[in-house]
Amino acid sequence: MLENGCSTTSISGLGLRHGIRSPKFARAAFLICSFFYALSLHYAHKIYLHPTQEFWGFPYSPLGPGEWIYLVAAVSVVALVLPLNFARPSGLIIFVLFLAVYLPSITITLATKPMALSVYGDELTAFVFGFVCVALSTRALAPSRRLLSQTFKVGLFAHRFLFICCLIFFIFILYSFQDVISFVGLDDIYLQRQAGRSQNPAQAYAQTYLSYVFAPAVFALGIIFNKMRYRLLGLASFALMFGVTAERTLVLLPLVMALMYPLILSKGFTQWNVCWITLALAFLVLLAAFFAESSQIFDLVSLYFVMRVLATPGAFFWQYSDTFSKYGYTYWDHVKGLDSLADAPSVLLNHPQWPQLGYIVADNILGLESNSNANLFAADGIASAGSGGILVVCFVLSIWLIALDRISKGFDHRFVLLVSFPMAFILTNGSVFSMLLSFGGLFWIAFFYFNRFPRNQISGGSSS
Repeated sequence: MLENGCSTTSISGLGLRHGIRSPKFARAAFLICSFFYALSLHYAHKIYLHPTQEFWGFPYSPLGPGEWIYLVAAVSVVALVLPLNFARPSGLIIFVLFLAVYLPSITITLATKPMALSVYGDELTAFVFGFVCVALSTRALAPSRRLLSQTFKVGLFAHRFLFICCLIFFIFILYSFQDVISFVGLDDIYLQRQAGRSQNPAQAYAQTYLSYVFAPAVFALGIIFNKMRYRLLGLASFALMFGVTAERTLVLLPLVMALMYPLILSKGFTQWNVCWITLALAFLVLLAAFFAESSQIFDLVSLYFVMRVLATPGAFFWQYSDTFSKYGYTYWDHVKGLDSLADAPSVLLNHPQWPQLGYIVADNILGLESNSNANLFAADGIASAGSGGILVVCFVLSIWLIALDRISKGFDHRFVLLVSFPMAFILTNGSVFSMLLSFGGLFWIAFFYFNRFPRNQISGGSSS
């Protein structure tokens, strides 16, 4: 017994608890969870994706020693610098991209063909380096202490603005698509998407802004401030847009936002939340792949979550590489507003599906008239300029994330994180330029900027 009355056992117990709570221990645990998740994806590729879904872009070749070493290095270097506490929106967005794009892309591409590193090594290395730079730059250029001490309100005026915009867009979509709204089953999704396609830019922007900006914002306000009419309008908007476009995302978004909310009541996710989420996702992938043939539930999870949500963004890395190394790079000629910088090769300009890159890739890889719409690293990066394009896209992503972190600092972090998640989800399967213009990337920067002025911070909104 020690003089102060504490036993050595008590002190060692306190030391153990302190060690477990330390950032270094959490970082090591996250690294292990990331390895496990990557191995789960590889296992699913081998026993499920290749045998049952190879047609959709999942050939398989066992990893050689070089590929295994590269996989370990690629997982380690990013897992060691990734933000583990989501006090800033950049942390959440980078984490989603890490789980849904980075690890699937690395893992699946390395097992696509023998000696994959000799074919995709330059682009994979640019991807690893670029992703590390995104994570490090958002940490190095985080808001200053002066900004950390300031607080701002999303006040009553902003609440009403978001509610009214959501209501106007809801009425416009309901009026424009009243004849085609249908809540179809899984077998008729693509027919409904064709029926609900926008006929003009006004309808297109209304669809995306209602789905990914105003409905999530109003739903988030309803959750945070317990506003029933806000929650109902948000859910009704999600339901309406699903009835028009049959996007499964619109069913998942409110569910994920509701599940996220308890985790972000504190100052962002804790380090251990991040570990548990990664570990749970790894187990889900393993179970779904292993039981896909014996369980109808796991078969659906394997098809609509493992393959569509996680593996397909990963497979697009090698598909876009093979397609545009064959046809030539677009040099961002497919992006409106950047098409005057340089001209794409004539073989692309003369392609009947130009500038719809997803259709060009599906035609080349699958031989189908389908839309292999990819994430920013493939669509804006590889398609535009190969490995150099990936670095450019990582730079653009970093600039936007830093701006979003700085301009949203001081606002209620619960609201900031909830409205940031839809943008993170879009980036897993869409262009960064489309996200900025059509899915809220620039809108939210402008929104938080104008709400920093005192005259716009009319109090209220805590209850209604």
